Amino acid sequence: MHGGFLLISVIFTHLSNLYGRIRVYVLFAMEKIEGDLCPRCGQKTLDVYYEEGSDLQLGARCEECGLKGFFMNGKLVPLATT
Repeated sequence: MHGGFLLISVIFTHLSNLYGRIRVYVLFAMEKIEGDLCPRCGQKTLDVYYEEGSDLQLGARCEECGLKGFFMNGKLVPLATT
């Protein structure tokens, strides 16, 4: 679950940098599904995070290439990462 918290923190930090001083505190449980196909590197190393007990996709992180992103209208939006 630590990885999920880190991913959500990165997403909110990125959004805060884009839209000003937004402070959002969200506490919820997540489920992680491992092994999805990464759109950047093509490997089956993408971990997708869902709201617990729901089909709502929250974010994703690739173990191979480091891609991180969040979902908007069911589409993965990559974050600028190093």
